[in-house]
Amino acid sequence: SNHLEGLARVMAQVAGERRHLIEVHGPGLAKCWERLDQLRQRHGLHLVACEGPEVVGWGEVMPETAEARRHVGVLSFGLAARLRGHGFGRLLLNTTVRQAFLTTNLARLELEVLGADEISRHLIEHQGFREEGCKVGGWRLDGRSDDILIYALGRK
Repeated sequence: SNHLEGLARVMAQVAGERRHLIEVHGPGLAKCWERLDQLRQRHGLHLVACEGPEVVGWGEVMPETAEARRHVGVLSFGLAARLRGHGFGRLLLNTTVRQAFLTTNLARLELEVLGADEISRHLIEHQGFREEGCKVGGWRLDGRSDDILIYALGRK
């Protein structure tokens, strides 16, 4: 329960920044619980980063369900703003990717990143993800528009 509350809190913080995630509000406890249950049912991966007892980040991989896409997992990760820029995001992403390939049968991980989010783009490119496509003008919020870049990484 504390883990779940902490997860909901950090997700709400990152979403509330209105510049990293598609959602601009945190999922709340009920939606977090549903998401974790869905991850469990699909044999996905869910990790949290903690600073002492406090949840400060997450990394997850949600396997696709369509028969032709069962080899693909959609990656999501986030870190509390105060901890960014110190290598924790890189560690969280690296651990999430490594664990996904170690503990699942997935052959490919995909994620989407906003074009203006240069720090996240650098982070995932450093991890080996390659840009494969673009949803031009796919994000519009607060009078700002941005492209959504599609990245993927195959199992080595």
